[in-house]
Amino acid sequence: MKAQELMETAQDFTQHQLSAKHVYGEPISTHDKTIIPVAKITSGFGGGYGGSNGADPENGANKGAGGAGIGMGLVAQPVGVVEITADKTRFISANPYKYIAYGAVIGWVASRLFKFLRR
Repeated sequence: MKAQELMETAQDFTQHQLSAKHVYGEPISTHDKTIIPVAKITSGFGGGYGGSNGADPENGANKGAGGAGIGMGLVAQPVGVVEITADKTRFISANPYKYIAYGAVIGWVASRLFKFLRR
């Protein structure tokens, strides 16, 4: 398979396999709620080829030697869920670290404020 064909195969995979279906999971209905899982998908691919058409056979290099390669990476991370009820729709984050960071910042600001007021 030539490098051009490899790149076309990777592009075809990306266009047809990475869709909203992979970001938003199948809805789950329970009681009076519908839950839709949400994920973040990151992908990348690259490739290259090269040759040594002008190589010197006397130094051990074959004339016309070369190669090609392709690579692809895919990462899927849960982001949260969308909860749909008769009353409201809300997003529930799966990232608790955001709230821990908010708490740390609020705690630091409060400690500085109390220290300032004690003067």
